Amino acid sequence: GWIGGKINPKLGVRKSVISAMWLSFAATTLLALILSPVAAWIIVPFFGIAFGYYETIFFALSMQFTDSRIAASMFAILMAIANIGTGIALGLAGALVDAAGYRFTFLVLGVVNLLAIPLLGFMRKPASIQGQEAIIEA
Repeated sequence: GWIGGKINPKLGVRKSVISAMWLSFAATTLLALILSPVAAWIIVPFFGIAFGYYETIFFALSMQFTDSRIAASMFAILMAIANIGTGIALGLAGALVDAAGYRFTFLVLGVVNLLAIPLLGFMRKPASIQGQEAIIEA
């Protein structure tokens, strides 16, 4: 999270989101290449850093569009939905591992990380958010 907090303001939101998706894709795909405990010791921490960066960018972007008067409620709703999604995804990933194995599952999850890239084309700079300009680059 600390890395994302330092890099996000310098890159801007759109570039941060794209970099987070590619970093997450790389980290998740690398998990499919673990063939030994030594490889795991190298790749798993990289995945942890990538996940922390991705989450930092996701929450910063989500809260950027929140009215500050209801920010705590919006954050609680965001966390609830994210946790429900995580619970569902864990079950689906477990079923995929049982059916196809770990390597295939991590490769699929890596590709799934990139599915949101086409949606970035729909991101537009709002005229104003609570009287302040949004920091989403066109």
